[in-house]
Amino acid sequence: DLLDNIDLAVQAQGWGFNVEQRELALEGDGTILCPTDTINVHKGEETETDPIKRGSILFDRKNRTTTFTEPVNVLLTVRLDFDDLPEEARRYIFVRAGRSLVANWENAEILWQFSKADEVEARADLMKEELNQNCYTLANSAEQKNARRYN
Repeated sequence: DLLDNIDLAVQAQGWGFNVEQRELALEGDGTILCPTDTINVHKGEETETDPIKRGSILFDRKNRTTTFTEPVNVLLTVRLDFDDLPEEARRYIFVRAGRSLVANWENAEILWQFSKADEVEARADLMKEELNQNCYTLANSAEQKNARRYN
C-alpha cells in the first residue's frame, strides 16, 4: 500500500536510526546470508571485499563471487517496524504519503501546496533529529565524498 511504499523509500535512504555496522558470518558453503530486514548493504571498515546485496545473499563485486572465505564487516541499512521509528521519521512518512494521495485528487491544488509545505517542514524536523543524534564529518578523500558517520 501507499504508506508501506513511502516507509520503505524513506528508510532505504539510510539514517542514523537504521544503519548498523555488523560482521556477517559465513554459511557452510561460503555464502553469506543477509538478515531478513536488510534493505541495503555497503562496504564496512577493514574489509578486502566490496559486498552488495543480491537477493538474500552478499555478492562481492571486487572478486565477482558469492563465495567468501571469512566473515565480512558491512554497513546494513535495515528496515525497522513503523512503530520503532523516531517520531520525526513517522511524521515525515505520514505527510509524504498524504501528499502523494492528494496528488491524485482533482482540483486539489490548494491542498497540494499546503501539504508540500508540511512535507518540507517534516523533512527538516527529521534532518534536525538526524544531526542531533549522530556525529558526522566530511571525508577528504575522493572516494568518500559524502558525509560519513563516525562513532
